[in-house]
Amino acid sequence: MQVPVVASSGHVDVTRHDHPWRAGQGGPRGNRVASRLTREADVIVVLGARLGFNSKFYTSEFVNFKACIAHVDIDDSAAGRYSPVEIAVQADAFQSAQVLMKTPASDVDPWREAFAADMTSLVADRADEAEITTLSIHPKRVLVEIREALPEEVIVTLDTGNTCLQAGDRLARYQSPDLVTP
Repeated sequence: MQVPVVASSGHVDVTRHDHPWRAGQGGPRGNRVASRLTREADVIVVLGARLGFNSKFYTSEFVNFKACIAHVDIDDSAAGRYSPVEIAVQADAFQSAQVLMKTPASDVDPWREAFAADMTSLVADRADEAEITTLSIHPKRVLVEIREALPEEVIVTLDTGNTCLQAGDRLARYQSPDLVTP
């Protein structure tokens, strides 16, 4: 469909780190590009995820609730449980994604170009984090060092708290599933 994929907290391994439509983790602990996408979206398709606390902190600051929200989940009670939705679908998320991928791409090239520019800027910001030279070592720099040291064939496990939420979006993932979070 050639549209950005925003991952919910703890599920950023849904797309490869180097995928051109990967926006990363949205929400209050996500990155600025992914969070802006869900805040400004006209249409949001939620596949097998929740729009719960870690996605929005129960505010509309991170998710545009005026958007047409379609929520697909295998659990018939999950769609719309935490946020209002316009379309609730009980179905398998993976199979639904396969069907959606057959949808022709829309003609919104300026929007796609703006997304690519935003992601280039975010990548540059993340590279700058490698230059932080405070003592003690800054957590963002630690995550850069870990990201650069990890091979592509790795499974990362993270404990709870800020480290988990920041690392989820900053560490690179190349195979799914390869991230285990609380």
